[in-house]
Amino acid sequence: MLYIYDLDDTTIDSSHRQRKNADGSIDLDHWLANNTPDKIAQDSLLPLAEHLRQRNKRGDETMVCTSRQMTDADYEFVVKNLNPIYILHRPHGDNTPCGAMKLDLLTRFAQRMGLAWGEFVKHSVMFDDNDDVLDTLSQNGLTTIDARKYS
Repeated sequence: MLYIYDLDDTTIDSSHRQRKNADGSIDLDHWLANNTPDKIAQDSLLPLAEHLRQRNKRGDETMVCTSRQMTDADYEFVVKNLNPIYILHRPHGDNTPCGAMKLDLLTRFAQRMGLAWGEFVKHSVMFDDNDDVLDTLSQNGLTTIDARKYS
């Protein structure tokens, strides 16, 4: 089984770096301005981080699939605190909605692993807090779990 985890508001609390727009979406300019190594180091872990670490200890495959555009400081924090086997992230400059972007990342990952999407979803589960991601991936056959139930 492959256990797939989102980062922000799922395994990592980065709320000290977030600001919301009036419509509830993330203020991306504010996020990018606060995406510094010092502020990333102040992020904390949420309960599902321990779930991921326990899966690692049991020898299960773990993955982070995030909408973040990862920096070196992000990688350092994720590897040090979560140490997933795989990390998928938003390509720099990509503004695709989160659900479609993660579906594309996971589809291409499955292909690289030599798996048809139908086989991939039979052996994978994803934890995420974003309704668009949960809806898009579940509509495409992936078992999804709403991470907000664990916070």
